[in-house]
Amino acid sequence: MNNALRPAVAAPPVVEFAGKPCKACQSTVCHTHTATERMFGFGGSFTYQECANCGSLQLADIPEDLSRYYPDNYYSRPRNLSPKKRWLRLLKVNLAMAGLEHVDVIDWVKSLKLRRAARICDAGCGSGDRLYNLRLAGFANLIGIDPYIQSTRLHGVPLRQATLKQEVDSRPASYDLVFMNHSFEHTEDPLDTLVNVRKLLAPNGKVVIACPVIGYAWRRYKTNWVQLDPPRHLFIPSVQAFQLLARQAELTVDRVVYDSTEFQFLASELYLDNLPKLSGCRVKDHFTRRQCHEYLEEAEFLNRLGDGDQACFFLSY
Repeated sequence: MNNALRPAVAAPPVVEFAGKPCKACQSTVCHTHTATERMFGFGGSFTYQECANCGSLQLADIPEDLSRYYPDNYYSRPRNLSPKKRWLRLLKVNLAMAGLEHVDVIDWVKSLKLRRAARICDAGCGSGDRLYNLRLAGFANLIGIDPYIQSTRLHGVPLRQATLKQEVDSRPASYDLVFMNHSFEHTEDPLDTLVNVRKLLAPNGKVVIACPVIGYAWRRYKTNWVQLDPPRHLFIPSVQAFQLLARQAELTVDRVVYDSTEFQFLASELYLDNLPKLSGCRVKDHFTRRQCHEYLEEAEFLNRLGDGDQACFFLSY
């Protein structure tokens, strides 16, 4: 483990925060934290509530115009790859299918033993890259939805401009797998999100949601934790809070896989050093190779302990 890590930041005293119930457990008893937007250097002051009951974090007051904190280059856009890059992507996917490489979405479908004919929806698909990986792996019944993209096709994969609610209204009970990759924390109503995901599932359907979670990195860095990402991250659950929300949405959490990386330490340490803007920064250039390796070992150790700063939740209905 990395012995050079800084000591954890002490938590502020518990205060009663009236009128803002926790989105997971409805408790109004919380710690409050004031954070600044630092990813893109916008600044601003934002209050987060840390629920004293379930440990989740939520933005106390969502800005009226949240879009101003999403620069034009924030959302990855669908793009066609050159023949060379397509060949390299195919090679990586084939290695992942053979168990010789790790590609998140390939790992998910392999662990779920999905048939190639499975109907799969990426909710919050962005550029559609993960769906393209599935396409290369032989999955054909794919669709991506995202309210912030223009409807298009990427190498034959349809990407639709739509919200979860719109997809439920047009295609209820349609999918064998719905996955959300780091879009859950951007949703204003996490319970409604899970309910809509459940409504999209065909009989015996599965869900995978990857998102930041409350763990060691939050306890150590507090408002300097890179995955707090104010004000874009509206709700960050503890594992306890996510499980509670899943039960309310009539979903079962079958397993939790922690997949945090050294980035939780590298970027948070730069925030502690008052880096004014993380976007565009080559984070690893600020650390020695030995430091990067130690932080990676630390991240892997925390994942084994179940205390990493992000996780994949595998759910069923």
